[in-house]
Amino acid sequence: MRNGNSTKSKLLALSFAALMGVQAASAQTETAPSVANADSTAARLDQVEERLSILGKKMKPWGALSISGYVQVEAKYEQSKDEIAFNVRRGRVKTSYSNEWGAAVLQLDVTEKGVGIKDAYLMAKIPKFDYIMLQGGVFDRPFGYEISYSSSKRETMERSRIFRTLFPNERDLGAKLRFTGKKGSALGNFWLDAGIFCGNGIAAEKSSTYGDMDKDFISHFGYSQKFKNWSAGAGLSYYYGNVYAGDYIIGQDPVTKADIIQDATVKRWDDNAGTWATAEGKQAHRQYFGVDAQFEFKTIIGKTKIFGEFLIGTQPGLASSSTSHSGDGYFDDEAKFSGGDEAYDIYERNFMGGYVYLTQSIVNDKNTLVFKYDNYDPNYKVSGVDCTNEGDIMYHTFSVGYIYSPISNLRLMAQMDFVWNEITALKGYTYNKPDNVVTLRVQYKF
Repeated sequence: MRNGNSTKSKLLALSFAALMGVQAASAQTETAPSVANADSTAARLDQVEERLSILGKKMKPWGALSISGYVQVEAKYEQSKDEIAFNVRRGRVKTSYSNEWGAAVLQLDVTEKGVGIKDAYLMAKIPKFDYIMLQGGVFDRPFGYEISYSSSKRETMERSRIFRTLFPNERDLGAKLRFTGKKGSALGNFWLDAGIFCGNGIAAEKSSTYGDMDKDFISHFGYSQKFKNWSAGAGLSYYYGNVYAGDYIIGQDPVTKADIIQDATVKRWDDNAGTWATAEGKQAHRQYFGVDAQFEFKTIIGKTKIFGEFLIGTQPGLASSSTSHSGDGYFDDEAKFSGGDEAYDIYERNFMGGYVYLTQSIVNDKNTLVFKYDNYDPNYKVSGVDCTNEGDIMYHTFSVGYIYSPISNLRLMAQMDFVWNEITALKGYTYNKPDNVVTLRVQYKF
């Protein structure tokens, strides 16, 4: 390596000297170079090489600094609103600094909504023991495959409904350990992520409307291997946490001026009674199990990718929505459910769902066809006319898309989402609502 750097320095020095020589020759076209001039040229060569060496040493630390990002601008037609909306879906700027001991990463999201934090974490490792890594801060929850699958690479516009519901904004505040098998060993293709997280998404850790001060445990055990024309991977994930159903101040007594307290409770489905029952205690369980698999291969047609996930577990939510409580990612100071800030009981539902992708490039990576099916049943213990509130309704989505990438930095995307809701006896859901979506997007990476 040192010889290569020396050679580069000498070539630059010789080029500099050649320019100087041309100037000298033009000034003294009729005078032969003297021995003194030759010595002077050699001295200047040594000076230039020394200065280049010093400059290289000073610039070396900056080689570990990286700035990258991407911008996604889109036009979206939503059938339910019967309108076309233009927006900057994502405007990411990522700065990272890394060396053999670890890395520091800061990523911001800049859109017309504001500026928000997407990543802010430190990663530490010991060079001779790089199979163990510690990471802390705000980063992707280590659950499944789709969460950490970058939005700049993902073939569909958005993540699956089940992941958007269980993990709003994908990130959380916490710390994790990663263990990877040593390269060349029997465990070289395996890894394990395990961490403790606040469970509030991108939000401050403090007592809030829903008072989730308990920590959550998340883990993902995975395997992946690449071969000449194909690759495969699989993983198992687990999530365990709780959500606290707190008491709320809903006003003041006009006479005594004392706070009026409303007590929220945890509701669980009673199979025998066929209805919701108030559970003992104030903690609603948040527990997920997941399995994921990926398969990719190349043929004369192009590259084919098939991957999917299946999840099952219990999910706390509101009567109107099963979405997890979370900050909105734009410097919000506390976590909340999507239903609002008022006092609500917490419904602990038994859910299941997943997705399957199929992508097919045509001859080369410039043209790609995308097909995706995802399903989310927030409460598989009830269905159809037995659904008691909007938070119980199941959804199916089938997506068809096309991607054109004339260069590696540029993506032109088009996608149609066909959405079906479960038909129930609830008002507004006695039929399949017209809520299909058409999206056109341009993405540029830098």
